[in-house]
Amino acid sequence: MGSLAHFMLRVIRERHGLKSFVETGTGDGAGVAQAAAAGFEAVHSIELVPELAQAVRVRFRKHSQVRIHEGESSKLLSGVIAQLPPGPALFWLDAHFPGADYGLGEYEAEPDPAVRLPLEREVTIIAAMRQGQRDVILIDDARIYQAGMYGAGSLPDDWPPLKGVERSLDFVRQAFSATHGIVVDHADQGYVMVTPHAN
Repeated sequence: MGSLAHFMLRVIRERHGLKSFVETGTGDGAGVAQAAAAGFEAVHSIELVPELAQAVRVRFRKHSQVRIHEGESSKLLSGVIAQLPPGPALFWLDAHFPGADYGLGEYEAEPDPAVRLPLEREVTIIAAMRQGQRDVILIDDARIYQAGMYGAGSLPDDWPPLKGVERSLDFVRQAFSATHGIVVDHADQGYVMVTPHAN
Protein backbone atom coordinates (compact mmCIF):
# COMPACT_ATOMS: atom_id res chain seq x y z
CA MET A 1 0.00 0.00 0.00
CA GLY A 2 1.48 3.30 -1.08
CA SER A 3 0.72 6.69 0.31
CA LEU A 4 -0.15 10.16 -0.91
CA ALA A 5 2.46 11.32 1.61
CA HIS A 6 5.00 10.32 -1.06
CA PHE A 7 3.85 13.38 -3.01
CA MET A 8 3.88 17.10 -2.18
CA LEU A 9 0.13 17.30 -2.61
CA ARG A 10 -0.33 21.02 -1.96
CA VAL A 11 2.45 21.84 -4.42
CA ILE A 12 0.88 19.60 -7.08
CA ARG A 13 -2.53 21.19 -6.48
CA GLU A 14 -1.18 24.72 -6.80
CA ARG A 15 1.11 24.00 -9.77
CA HIS A 16 -1.69 22.46 -11.84
CA GLY A 17 -4.57 24.58 -10.55
CA LEU A 18 -6.44 21.53 -9.29
CA LYS A 19 -9.88 22.11 -7.77
CA SER A 20 -11.07 18.61 -6.90
CA PHE A 21 -9.69 15.39 -5.46
CA VAL A 22 -11.16 11.99 -6.33
CA GLU A 23 -9.93 8.80 -4.69
CA THR A 24 -10.83 5.18 -5.33
CA GLY A 25 -10.16 3.13 -2.21
CA THR A 26 -10.80 5.19 0.93
CA GLY A 27 -9.23 2.74 3.37
CA ASP A 28 -8.61 4.42 6.72
CA GLY A 29 -9.10 7.92 5.29
CA ALA A 30 -5.44 8.93 5.10
CA GLY A 31 -5.84 10.16 1.52
CA VAL A 32 -8.95 12.13 2.40
CA ALA A 33 -7.11 13.80 5.29
CA GLN A 34 -4.17 14.75 3.08
CA ALA A 35 -6.43 16.09 0.33
CA ALA A 36 -8.43 18.19 2.79
CA ALA A 37 -5.22 19.56 4.32
CA ALA A 38 -3.87 20.38 0.85
CA GLY A 39 -6.79 22.73 0.20
CA PHE A 40 -8.92 20.95 -2.42
CA GLU A 41 -12.35 22.55 -2.85
CA ALA A 42 -14.08 19.18 -3.26
CA VAL A 43 -12.86 15.85 -1.89
CA HIS A 44 -14.55 12.63 -3.04
CA SER A 45 -13.56 9.12 -2.02
CA ILE A 46 -15.11 5.80 -3.07
CA GLU A 47 -14.93 2.74 -0.81
CA LEU A 48 -16.42 -0.70 -1.42
CA VAL A 49 -16.20 -1.97 2.18
CA PRO A 50 -19.15 -0.55 4.18
CA GLU A 51 -17.32 -0.56 7.52
CA LEU A 52 -14.42 1.46 6.16
CA ALA A 53 -16.69 3.91 4.35
CA GLN A 54 -18.79 4.53 7.45
CA ALA A 55 -15.80 5.03 9.74
CA VAL A 56 -14.30 7.65 7.42
CA ARG A 57 -17.69 9.30 6.91
CA VAL A 58 -17.94 9.77 10.68
CA ARG A 59 -14.34 10.96 10.93
CA PHE A 60 -14.90 13.76 8.38
CA ARG A 61 -18.52 14.63 9.20
CA LYS A 62 -17.55 18.24 9.98
CA HIS A 63 -15.70 18.72 6.67
CA SER A 64 -18.30 20.07 4.25
CA GLN A 65 -16.06 19.57 1.20
CA VAL A 66 -15.65 15.81 1.87
CA ARG A 67 -17.99 13.18 0.38
CA ILE A 68 -17.52 9.46 1.02
CA HIS A 69 -19.25 7.22 -1.53
CA GLU A 70 -19.93 3.57 -0.77
CA GLY A 71 -19.84 0.99 -3.55
CA GLU A 72 -17.82 -0.38 -6.45
CA SER A 73 -15.60 2.30 -7.99
CA SER A 74 -16.31 1.40 -11.60
CA LYS A 75 -20.05 1.79 -10.95
CA LEU A 76 -19.84 5.04 -8.98
CA LEU A 77 -16.95 6.90 -10.58
CA SER A 78 -18.89 8.42 -13.49
CA GLY A 79 -21.49 9.82 -11.08
CA VAL A 80 -18.79 11.28 -8.86
CA ILE A 81 -17.07 12.89 -11.85
CA ALA A 82 -20.38 14.44 -12.90
CA GLN A 83 -20.55 16.20 -9.50
CA LEU A 84 -17.14 17.87 -9.78
CA PRO A 85 -16.96 21.66 -10.03
CA PRO A 86 -15.38 23.15 -13.17
CA GLY A 87 -11.60 22.91 -13.35
CA PRO A 88 -8.94 20.22 -13.31
CA ALA A 89 -8.94 17.45 -10.72
CA LEU A 90 -6.48 15.08 -9.09
CA PHE A 91 -7.40 11.40 -9.27
CA TRP A 92 -5.72 9.06 -6.77
CA LEU A 93 -6.38 5.50 -7.91
CA ASP A 94 -5.71 2.38 -5.88
CA ALA A 95 -4.97 -0.38 -8.33
CA HIS A 96 -5.96 -3.39 -6.28
CA PHE A 97 -8.73 -5.28 -4.50
CA PRO A 98 -10.69 -3.18 -1.99
CA GLY A 99 -10.01 -4.01 1.63
CA ALA A 100 -7.00 -6.24 0.99
CA ASP A 101 -4.74 -4.01 3.10
CA TYR A 102 -7.19 -4.01 6.00
CA GLY A 103 -7.68 -7.73 6.55
CA LEU A 104 -11.10 -7.60 4.92
CA GLY A 105 -10.48 -10.13 2.18
CA GLU A 106 -7.84 -11.49 -0.14
CA TYR A 107 -7.41 -10.75 -3.81
CA GLU A 108 -8.05 -14.38 -4.72
CA ALA A 109 -11.45 -14.34 -3.01
CA GLU A 110 -12.87 -12.06 -5.72
CA PRO A 111 -13.42 -14.09 -8.92
CA ASP A 112 -14.01 -11.10 -11.22
CA PRO A 113 -10.67 -9.61 -12.35
CA ALA A 114 -12.36 -6.26 -13.07
CA VAL A 115 -13.46 -6.01 -9.43
CA ARG A 116 -10.26 -7.53 -8.04
CA LEU A 117 -8.14 -5.07 -10.01
CA PRO A 118 -10.46 -2.23 -11.10
CA LEU A 119 -7.80 0.16 -12.40
CA GLU A 120 -8.37 -0.32 -16.13
CA ARG A 121 -12.10 0.41 -15.81
CA GLU A 122 -11.37 3.50 -13.72
CA VAL A 123 -8.86 4.83 -16.25
CA THR A 124 -11.29 4.23 -19.11
CA ILE A 125 -14.05 6.18 -17.33
CA ILE A 126 -11.77 9.11 -16.51
CA ALA A 127 -10.36 9.29 -20.04
CA ALA A 128 -13.86 9.26 -21.56
CA MET A 129 -15.43 11.80 -19.21
CA ARG A 130 -12.50 14.18 -18.74
CA GLN A 131 -11.36 14.77 -22.31
CA GLY A 132 -9.67 18.13 -22.65
CA GLN A 133 -9.16 18.51 -18.90
CA ARG A 134 -5.71 19.11 -17.47
CA ASP A 135 -6.16 16.58 -14.70
CA VAL A 136 -3.42 14.85 -12.74
CA ILE A 137 -3.74 11.11 -12.17
CA LEU A 138 -1.69 9.31 -9.52
CA ILE A 139 -1.87 5.53 -9.37
CA ASP A 140 -0.71 3.28 -6.55
CA ASP A 141 0.68 -0.28 -6.80
CA ALA A 142 2.31 0.02 -10.21
CA ARG A 143 4.14 -3.27 -9.58
CA ILE A 144 0.88 -5.14 -10.16
CA TYR A 145 0.88 -4.03 -13.80
CA GLN A 146 4.56 -3.60 -14.59
CA ALA A 147 7.48 -5.72 -13.40
CA GLY A 148 10.47 -3.89 -11.99
CA MET A 149 12.74 -3.26 -9.04
CA TYR A 150 10.32 -1.66 -6.59
CA GLY A 151 11.13 -0.53 -3.08
CA ALA A 152 8.68 -3.07 -1.66
CA GLY A 153 9.87 -5.81 -4.02
CA SER A 154 8.54 -7.18 -7.27
CA LEU A 155 5.58 -9.47 -7.91
CA PRO A 156 5.94 -12.75 -9.81
CA ASP A 157 3.97 -13.24 -13.00
CA ASP A 158 2.21 -16.25 -11.44
CA TRP A 159 0.96 -14.28 -8.43
CA PRO A 160 -2.61 -15.63 -7.99
CA PRO A 161 -4.44 -12.26 -8.07
CA LEU A 162 -3.07 -11.64 -11.58
CA LYS A 163 -5.04 -14.56 -13.01
CA GLY A 164 -7.06 -13.27 -15.96
CA VAL A 165 -5.33 -9.87 -15.95
CA GLU A 166 -2.95 -8.61 -18.63
CA ARG A 167 0.17 -7.34 -16.88
CA SER A 168 0.70 -4.08 -18.70
CA LEU A 169 0.26 -0.33 -18.27
CA ASP A 170 -0.51 0.12 -21.96
CA PHE A 171 -4.12 1.05 -21.16
CA VAL A 172 -2.86 4.06 -19.19
CA ARG A 173 -0.58 5.12 -22.04
CA GLN A 174 -3.31 4.69 -24.64
CA ALA A 175 -5.72 6.76 -22.57
CA PHE A 176 -3.45 9.71 -21.75
CA SER A 177 -0.17 9.80 -23.69
CA ALA A 178 -1.48 12.26 -26.30
CA THR A 179 -2.09 14.92 -23.67
CA HIS A 180 -0.09 13.87 -20.61
CA GLY A 181 3.35 12.70 -19.60
CA ILE A 182 3.47 9.32 -17.86
CA VAL A 183 6.19 8.33 -15.39
CA VAL A 184 6.56 5.19 -13.27
CA ASP A 185 8.17 5.78 -9.87
CA HIS A 186 9.62 2.59 -8.33
CA ALA A 187 9.37 3.75 -4.70
CA ASP A 188 7.27 1.66 -2.32
CA GLN A 189 4.95 -0.60 -4.38
CA GLY A 190 5.33 1.73 -7.33
CA TYR A 191 3.41 4.77 -8.51
CA VAL A 192 2.27 5.93 -11.95
CA MET A 193 2.23 9.71 -12.33
CA VAL A 194 0.16 11.15 -15.19
CA THR A 195 0.56 14.90 -15.58
CA PRO A 196 -0.55 17.26 -18.38
CA HIS A 197 1.95 18.41 -20.97
CA ALA A 198 3.10 21.99 -20.61
CA ASN A 199 1.09 24.46 -22.70
